[in-house]
Amino acid sequence: YDPQNPTPTIGGNNLGIANGPKAQNDVEQRGDVLVFTTDVLTEPVEITGRIKAHIFTSIDTKDTDIMVRLTDVYPDGKSYLIVDGAQRLASMKSRDKLEFVKTGEIVEAVIDLWSTSIIVNKGHRIRAIVSSANYPRFEKNLNDGSSYGENGTSTPVNVRIYHNPKYMSYIELPEPEKSNSDINYCIKSDDAGFDTSPSDTSYEDNIGIDTVLNDYTDISDNNLPDVTDASVPDAAIMDESNTDMGLTDLYTGMKQDSESSGCSCNLLAN
Repeated sequence: YDPQNPTPTIGGNNLGIANGPKAQNDVEQRGDVLVFTTDVLTEPVEITGRIKAHIFTSIDTKDTDIMVRLTDVYPDGKSYLIVDGAQRLASMKSRDKLEFVKTGEIVEAVIDLWSTSIIVNKGHRIRAIVSSANYPRFEKNLNDGSSYGENGTSTPVNVRIYHNPKYMSYIELPEPEKSNSDINYCIKSDDAGFDTSPSDTSYEDNIGIDTVLNDYTDISDNNLPDVTDASVPDAAIMDESNTDMGLTDLYTGMKQDSESSGCSCNLLAN
């Protein structure tokens, strides 16, 4: 990610610029994003409640942001925005004090995508776009440790996203029937086949194989240092309402979280 050429905002919960559930296909073609897509869904699914993305990452600068956009991919290939969110790595533990991560240190960024209520239509797919910018919806991070609005120095950053058994990036999704009791549920992976192919990019679906997509590296490694714990931060809301589209919120690969009442939806299937 290069702050001088930030990943652009296309649609969303904005004022002053184009808003709404716009197609994200142009963003998905950029070299500073990672794109993950499910297989075609075999039946409609409703998801209602709070959504959070857990992204294990490391960087080679003092700081950057992790942005996640969820989209509904229609049968014609159009990828429409559902929700998005952002988390600055230096603000994961505190909103009042910046705490910079160490170069190469693996941390878990929890991105709050807030709440939505959607129907996932049969024949659609779900896509996740991971980047370090969504500008101008979110102010761009210069990656040099400066506060937003300061005259810092734009510093390019290389970002790694981890998806192995030890550091499994995933998304939490709530199921409506259980939302009143605050229990989450995940659709089993055998109910909806998932693939891990980034859009328009060749990908080897195998744990242990590194996939380099320009400035983003998608890696797996069983010999990794312990992750640094991070509290769940506040994040901005992106809630598309009053649409008649079959909006969708799943993710590539799924697993049931047996240690909590939430569901854990793996970013990448084994």
